[in-house]
Amino acid sequence: MKLLTTILIVLYFFPPIVTRHDKDENLFLKNPSDYPAAIQLRLRDLTGLVEMEGTLIAPNWIVTAAHGLNSVDANQTISILDSLYQISQIITHPSFEGFEHDIALIKLDRKIIGIEPIPLYRDTNELGKLITIMGRGGSGTGETGPLQYDSKFRIATNKIDSVSSYWIKFRFDEPSNPNSTDLEGISGSGDSGGPAFIEINGKQFLSGISSNQLNEQIGVEEGKYGVIEYYTRVSSYTQWIEEVIEGKIQVQYTFEKTESNWGFPDTQIGKKANLFMDAITSNKVTDKFMEQVFYKSFRESFDLKGFVQGISNSLENPQIGEIRKAKNNVLIFTVLSNSRTYLIQLEADKRDDYLIGGLVYKKLSD
Repeated sequence: MKLLTTILIVLYFFPPIVTRHDKDENLFLKNPSDYPAAIQLRLRDLTGLVEMEGTLIAPNWIVTAAHGLNSVDANQTISILDSLYQISQIITHPSFEGFEHDIALIKLDRKIIGIEPIPLYRDTNELGKLITIMGRGGSGTGETGPLQYDSKFRIATNKIDSVSSYWIKFRFDEPSNPNSTDLEGISGSGDSGGPAFIEINGKQFLSGISSNQLNEQIGVEEGKYGVIEYYTRVSSYTQWIEEVIEGKIQVQYTFEKTESNWGFPDTQIGKKANLFMDAITSNKVTDKFMEQVFYKSFRESFDLKGFVQGISNSLENPQIGEIRKAKNNVLIFTVLSNSRTYLIQLEADKRDDYLIGGLVYKKLSD
């Protein structure tokens, strides 16, 4: 998506809010003030703007999806009700990886006045329940798929078709399907982290968090009828959420640094990073190396080999400066070369055998 100084191509899927085609679009458009606890998150990461959704669940706590926060730092603000709130902490679930355990908490510097937090759905009887989803992302219909990104606030409804330990799942049903709801829809690009509400006696409860969508694997085009939405199942995480908010869990992001090679942690992505640094330092960006390190679809999406070769050509006698983040599927570090500092971010997914599917390369200073 960006050229030599910055590039990020991650093969994670942000699902296209799309709605049924036979209903007036105005039925889905709502005023955000009708759902004030649904918070728009406009954050910055290494490559630019990250647009997500979240839900206020305590006076100064927002819950969202973890998958969009890999390279987002806490040192920034969120605008809520025309006021700016500083993010004091971002806490992802300790088992988060890829889309598993796709949940994170954002702590603000002070309580939000004027918005009532949404309570968590604690029962495990979600199957068959009607849910309301919402967001400000892409639009379109079940016939067209996603058409545009317009940031308009929309809602849609659906029914939970199945549940598992950590997911609630629902299908985008055609209007002719008896399971289809009157305002049938699914979430859209930019809606990641958004809520799924279950209403009980006129009160909304947070039952799910927008995570990802199943389409290619079942032969359905993105955002069209038949796709299956996966939302993180909130009832499975209520204890973790409460323990974090109450300060009972000490959040640590430590890792075991190795003494050999480049000093990366002894993880699957750490091993790929060692191969990456070996190749660009020796200027041996071979086809075999590319196959060993990068996911096939990523290699084929553009001239990735040429890009990596460009990194190799631009770095002379590189040294690792600082390892900023090290998780099973994400590694962010700085490289020093000729009095300049560069940042590199690698992302992988265990479903792809930890082959790298995302790469950022950015010059930080001269």
